[in-house]
Amino acid sequence: MLVIPLVMAAQSLPDLMLEKNYLTQVKSIDEFIQRFNGNESFFDATDSIGRIRNLIALFDYQMPKEDVTDSVFKQNILDFVNCIEKCNTKIQLTDADMYAEVKSKAIVLGKNIDLTLILQSQSYGNDRIRWAIIGAKGLADANIIDTVRFYGISPVEHEICFMGLGDIFEKSNNSHMIGYRGKNTQVDELSVLLALGMTDNVRISIVEKLTMHCLEIPEYVFTIDERSQSNNEGWRISGFTKLEDKKKYINKLLGK
Repeated sequence: MLVIPLVMAAQSLPDLMLEKNYLTQVKSIDEFIQRFNGNESFFDATDSIGRIRNLIALFDYQMPKEDVTDSVFKQNILDFVNCIEKCNTKIQLTDADMYAEVKSKAIVLGKNIDLTLILQSQSYGNDRIRWAIIGAKGLADANIIDTVRFYGISPVEHEICFMGLGDIFEKSNNSHMIGYRGKNTQVDELSVLLALGMTDNVRISIVEKLTMHCLEIPEYVFTIDERSQSNNEGWRISGFTKLEDKKKYINKLLGK
């Protein structure tokens, strides 16, 4: 278990061994956000020390240390929470820099696959809010589609007015279909998944895990998971890292 006695501005912060009842109270993402923003707190969050204590209490104390020593890892956490406090960062589900990653088991074209969907909260209409699917991963890994290879149509097909095009579409569930596209034509997994859904070829069997990716803090990204087998159960900060290229991180998350 990770225990971090933190010191800031010559004031000692307590260990992360807080009362068990408090540690297990973060029962939802909305409650996590209230804790993170200091709207709901165990310590007095009216000053920086109080807010930092509340932020530290939101960590999963058993998160991977990424092959660094305990002292370095503790300092990394302190730097991270100091950045949150210094920037007075607040998070909301409606932030453009918050993404939901949903890992599930699905049946696509009769095949059992691991399917990951990326969702984002978006506004539409007259200030209405909805979750929207903006990314999908798993079809290529399951060999349902192939976005790498290209397949040729006869270079003399024009001589018969492309009558042979019908042969391409005759074979149902043809994973080679995408290979007939132009070399500069991009095909993404989400578009294919939605098209398959339109033809009743997608079934989500079970949602296995939800992870929130938060990029609101300058130069950082952190994730929120529900921890059920640790000493501080509930929704917790499950990881954080310095972010050099936000766009690159998002594209990887979206499977681009």
